[in-house]
Amino acid sequence: MGIKSSLLVLLSCFVVVLFAVSGCLHGAGDTSSDDDIDDDTDDDIDDDVDDDSGDDDIAEECDRGPTEVGACAAVIYEDDVSAEAWKNFLYFNQVGVARVHKDLVESYDFDTAFGGEPVTILIIEPHTTWSGTEGTDAEIAELLDGLGIPILALGQGGLAFLGFTAAADAGLNESSLVVEDADGFYVLEPDDTIFDAPVNIEIPPDGFLHILDHATDVVFVQYDSVPGDVDVLGALEDGSNLYNPVRYERYFFFGFEQDPETDSVKADDDSDDDIEPEPGYNEDGNHLLWNIVHFLTELIG
Repeated sequence: MGIKSSLLVLLSCFVVVLFAVSGCLHGAGDTSSDDDIDDDTDDDIDDDVDDDSGDDDIAEECDRGPTEVGACAAVIYEDDVSAEAWKNFLYFNQVGVARVHKDLVESYDFDTAFGGEPVTILIIEPHTTWSGTEGTDAEIAELLDGLGIPILALGQGGLAFLGFTAAADAGLNESSLVVEDADGFYVLEPDDTIFDAPVNIEIPPDGFLHILDHATDVVFVQYDSVPGDVDVLGALEDGSNLYNPVRYERYFFFGFEQDPETDSVKADDDSDDDIEPEPGYNEDGNHLLWNIVHFLTELIG
């Protein structure tokens, strides 16, 4: 083979190698593109899953537990701040509980949630919001009130809810709301059943019942003149026109917003030691809560 022929062979080989390398590089680029597409797709799928998993709206049937409980409380909540604590507290005291998110009230069957029987009482969680400017809130409250069963309305959210019910005419609404720093209340009716059944609560000689381990914001109802059919069971102090608890027919307002059966704890163990811990109920406070629930369940007969 001559020199010229040898050069042609070498040149041909070089061209083949060049095309092969170019193909490999192009293939590598395609793989990268596919990876990008896969990554984007995975991200979208993950985002969708995360969004769904963050949806914690609950509308459950009444949990009877291992024993045959005689009553069922539906806890109406919005952010589940204390709904779970109420469920545990009532279950411990032999009351079945159904947590029902406020947005799911209209589709919930209150008539059969208790093993085919109606729910016994309603508990309005204190952190629910009820706006007078939104028709939906009024419709939800009207539906709940229309069940005709006893209602325990807690804190600011509870009092706002009562403003959409028949209790509003008795002054139980947000226009009567006053917030004061307190750890309990002056007992106006020491012989009332909520202080002795099923747990006897000893009222101190000065008449002031401390139910929190330290003072915090508490909601009171202001009455310049108490309606004759309203029972004011406690006041900010002796002679005050700020009342809590307040009872009117099947409605019971309790202005404290703490979770039942919880100790005073800080929200974050790593937080500054100078930060005041969130208050919790003492023994009398938890006993009083149970007595109130018991009283309401007895109204059904």
